[in-house]
Amino acid sequence: GLSMNDFIIAAKIDRVKTSDLLPKKRVWA
Repeated sequence: GLSMNDFIIAAKIDRVKTSDLLPKKRVWA
């Protein structure tokens, strides 16, 4: 099943995808 860690990994993947469009400083802010 899904655990909290799975949601964290998914969130990180989403941030990696958005980093292609947004400046890294804004992504990691």
